Amino acid sequence: MKGKKVLRIISKALGILLLAIVIMMFGLGAYKTISKYLLRNDMPKIFGYASAIVVSGSMEPEISIDDMVIIKEMEEYVVGEIVTYKSGTTYITHRIVLIDNEEYTLKGDANNTIDDPVSKDQIVGKVVNKIGGIGKVLYWFQTPIGMVVALVILLLIVFSDSIVSKIIKKKKTE
Repeated sequence: MKGKKVLRIISKALGILLLAIVIMMFGLGAYKTISKYLLRNDMPKIFGYASAIVVSGSMEPEISIDDMVIIKEMEEYVVGEIVTYKSGTTYITHRIVLIDNEEYTLKGDANNTIDDPVSKDQIVGKVVNKIGGIGKVLYWFQTPIGMVVALVILLLIVFSDSIVSKIIKKKKTE
């Protein structure tokens, strides 16, 4: 009897945790989508933080293709830091190699040449963390099959308590 009660409590706690994560991810995704398409802000920040999926190997081995970088807006940047900056309509994540009169010269760790100097206004922020390889997962969840799978997972989470209760009742009758 106690084992079933513990199982039910664990199931409920996991369901609540997963539901909170899904709601948070959905909320962040909705915020980013609204910011990007309605407000024309292609790199929205939340409390000074932004995120981006890396699409080139210019920062190998430090940062790889499909890594997600977490970017924090800073007051000052120093030589050696990895930052993300905007060049035209593209965002680039490279290391600062020189600062001269408010101009920042950057270079990808795997590149042979430096980038054209950029102003501080072009810098989105410093890379403060990365999540390895998550880009593939996030891209997959944006496909039609990925969206269906996400919906099924959400429904399973919402109805997990009911499903566990039915399993327990079935085992009682056996």
